[in-house]
Amino acid sequence: MKKTFIFSAITLIPVIAAGFPQPEKLSQPQERYESAVTSINAVYDELEKDRRTSREQRDTILYICIEDKQRAVAAALKQIEGRKRLISASLNSNDTEAATHEAIIAEEIFKRISRLADEAKLCAGSKISKSDDSETVTMTIDDGIIPIDTTPPIPTLVLEPPACASCFR
Repeated sequence: MKKTFIFSAITLIPVIAAGFPQPEKLSQPQERYESAVTSINAVYDELEKDRRTSREQRDTILYICIEDKQRAVAAALKQIEGRKRLISASLNSNDTEAATHEAIIAEEIFKRISRLADEAKLCAGSKISKSDDSETVTMTIDDGIIPIDTTPPIPTLVLEPPACASCFR
């Protein structure tokens, strides 16, 4: 078995050296695109886990909310997977501008998906941002900025027009 493995590795070295595609030599737009797709898939998996948990807990409202967000993520995944062919074609034709455009679109879709994930967390009652709970916010209104006038407004005098114009000649 060891001899077969060594022989296979030796025979593949010239193939790799001759230009066999190596995944670590991806272009920057390709890396950005794949990073966005990976992140969206991670959000989808997290929503799936939350959806299963809400179903087990029989929380109908949470289940519907998370399922709605998950469907939006699934639609975005279909959209971004459809663009995979476009970025591959633009990289094959050395059109870096088009490839960068597709990578930017993928990143923008991921930003939208991140907002959907935050909304799903709100459905579950989680906090979106991590803040120090011991910190309290106080608010005071400075009375010196806008003086408060407590006197009631003077009613305006309304004069009615005369009933007939011919009465005053």
